[in-house]
Amino acid sequence: KYEDLVTRVTNFHNEDKGLMVLAGDVFDVPIRKDIIHRVVRWQLAKRQQ
Repeated sequence: KYEDLVTRVTNFHNEDKGLMVLAGDVFDVPIRKDIIHRVVRWQLAKRQQ
């Protein structure tokens, strides 16, 4: 199981608005470079169409 992350929340004036909990199973997983590579190639191909 992955740990939930707690991050600070601010507005556009950099005023503190509290804390937010980010789900660990979404934000604390290892980066999948193969998936990022596939998505970047797809986006670049779509741009050329």
